[in-house]
Parts: sequence; structure tokens; C-alpha cells
Amino acid sequence: KRFPGAWERRGQDIAGIRPEGGESFADLSARVIPTFQEIVQRRDPHVLVVAHAGVIRVIIAHILGMPIQNIFSLRIAYGSASTVEINGSHRILQALSVFPEDFSSKVRNT
Repeated sequence: KRFPGAWERRGQDIAGIRPEGGESFADLSARVIPTFQEIVQRRDPHVLVVAHAGVIRVIIAHILGMPIQNIFSLRIAYGSASTVEINGSHRILQALSVFPEDFSSKVRNT
């Protein structure tokens, strides 16, 4: 009621719509991806990044070369983990949105 048409506009431009006082997913990507690249360039053997689903979706979309408009095709469950293997310039999504009890078997089997 407070924002008539906002949901429809968001659906038409998921990447570019910026809610009042917020950021668009394109803005989020522009902020997050350089930080992700910085973390990757440190070459630490194991890194844990804790983030909200929007940030996770933006990073995974970047890794997969997926347009931001499609990020909601990635289902990220609350409290789940995703793993990415970094090997030089290659980024390999090993697991997406798995739970701790499933995590070790998903990583072991890859």
C-alpha cells in the first residue's frame, strides 16, 4: 500500500531497481565483487565468508557468468553453506546451499 507498483517495477528490472534508501543488485555487485576479488587474491588456502543471501547470489552469479537479472534462480537457504574452489583464474562452484550435516560429504565427493 505504501509503495504502489514497486513490486512490479522490481520484477521488470531486478538488477537496476534501487529501493528508497537502499541499493540495487547492480550496486551491490559493484560493491561486493571487488572485495571478493581482493579476498581471492590473498591466496589463503581456506577462507570463510559469512554473508546474506543477496551477497552470496551476486558472488555465485559472478563466478558462473550469470546475469544479475537471474540471481533469484539461485536458491540460497538460511544457514546453508556454499563452497568455491579457486585455482588460479578458475572459480569452480563445488556446492551450493548445503547444510552443515551434508557439507563434508558434498565437498569430499567432488
